[in-house]
Amino acid sequence: MNMVYCDYIVDRIKTLLNREISDNDTLISDVGNVEFDLHPEEKYMVSTKKTLTLSDINGKLYRVTVEEIENV
Repeated sequence: MNMVYCDYIVDRIKTLLNREISDNDTLISDVGNVEFDLHPEEKYMVSTKKTLTLSDINGKLYRVTVEEIENV
C-alpha cells in the first residue's frame, strides 16, 4: 500500500492561496479551514478526502476537494 498525500496537498493549496491573497495577486479574498470527511455521528475519518471553502472578491463561494483516486 502506498502513502496518500491528501493532507499535504490541501495544506500546500491553502498556503499558496493565502500567500497570493497577502501579495494582492489574486481574485480570491478568503480561504477557509480544511474540512475532513468525518462520519456524521461518530466523527471518525471516513476517507482521506479534504475540502477547502474559498470566496472570491465578489463574495461567491467555491469548494476545492482533494481526494485519492483508487483503482485507476
